[in-house]
Amino acid sequence: MAFITAETRSELVALSVAMLKQAPSNTLLEQLIGISVAGGTIADAAAHIAKTAAFKAEYPSFQTAAQYAAEIFDAFSVGGTVTAALRTEVIDLATGLLTSGQYTKASLASAISSFLLAPAALENEGLADIAQAHQNRSAAAEYYVITKELGGSTDAELAAAIASVTSDAATLTAANTAADATATAEAAAAAAAAAAADSDVAAGSAAAAIV
Repeated sequence: MAFITAETRSELVALSVAMLKQAPSNTLLEQLIGISVAGGTIADAAAHIAKTAAFKAEYPSFQTAAQYAAEIFDAFSVGGTVTAALRTEVIDLATGLLTSGQYTKASLASAISSFLLAPAALENEGLADIAQAHQNRSAAAEYYVITKELGGSTDAELAAAIASVTSDAATLTAANTAADATATAEAAAAAAAAAAADSDVAAGSAAAAIV
C-alpha cells in the first residue's frame, strides 16, 4: 500500500483552501490522496476539485477567462495584501495563459498554489504577504482536519476554521486554539453519549434480571 508524504498532503490541503475557500472534508481529502498515491500530480488533484459541485458553483462556466483569473487570484489573496498594480499585472498574465490554452482553470490554481507555498515566495517583495496568508490558512486547515481530526465537520464549519486567518501569525495561533476547543468539546460530547449508552444498557440488564 502506498502512503502519502506529509509535504504532498499539505499541498493537497492548500489546494482545497484556495479553490473551495475551506479546509477539505475527510471525503475530499481521501479522494485527493487516492489520486496522489496512484501516481497523480498536484495538477490532477486540482482537476478533481474543479469537477466538484462546490467549485462549479463558485466558478461557473459562463465566466470569462478574465473573470476567473481575477476571482481565483483574489481567493489566493485572502488574508494578505497586494498592490492594485501588481494584482492587475498577475490577472492579465493569467488571463492570457487561460485564453491561449496553456492553462486550464485547475492547472492555473495548482500553479498559483505551488508558487505561494514555496519558501521563495516569502522573499518576493510584491507577493510575500499573500504567500504568508496562503501558507497560514493552509496550516490552519491542516491542523483542523489532520491534527485535530475534525474533517467530518460541515462545509460551514470547515470554512469557518480558516475564515479569520491572515498573514499575521497571531491569527493562525487563534485558529488552532479554536480547533483545540472544538476537538475537546466533541470528545466530551462523545464520552457523555457513550456513558449514557452504557448506563441504559446497565439499567436494561438490571430490569431483565428482576423480571
